[in-house]
Amino acid sequence: MPKILPKSGAGREVLPDLYAFLSRIVNLSPLFPNGPVDLGSSVLPLPEDGSIPHLPGWRWLRRRI
Repeated sequence: MPKILPKSGAGREVLPDLYAFLSRIVNLSPLFPNGPVDLGSSVLPLPEDGSIPHLPGWRWLRRRI
């Protein structure tokens, strides 16, 4: 039967760091868009042959659900 090791306290720093990170995200949230974004002509449909423009040798895959 394995011995149970005493708690080292190494994980105590994780939660304050997580809270600090999340508070930064909350403070930055007014900078994020909260509505639709018009991408205009920046988005084009992918070719039906599976190729990716400007990336020779790469192919896209269609995931069927």
